[in-house]
Amino acid sequence: MSEPISREALMKTIENLTETNEQLSTDNDTLRIIISKSDIDCIYCGLPKKDMGKCAYGFPGCGRADDLLMEDTDGTEPEPAV
Repeated sequence: MSEPISREALMKTIENLTETNEQLSTDNDTLRIIISKSDIDCIYCGLPKKDMGKCAYGFPGCGRADDLLMEDTDGTEPEPAV
């Protein structure tokens, strides 16, 4: 039979998982911004970047538009975490 997990160990595990989740969320948001500003076709509706205004979901409304609006407006380009 396995030994019980201490409260301290459980709390440390929860803390580590919370930190990891926060970092993954930040990385995901950064990648969404980078992809939305790229020249690739929209990953949500498939339209080329130059035709973004023709999206049937509208602006905002299309996921790409939502991703563009997530960007911080301080003028700096987001960098992927390494």
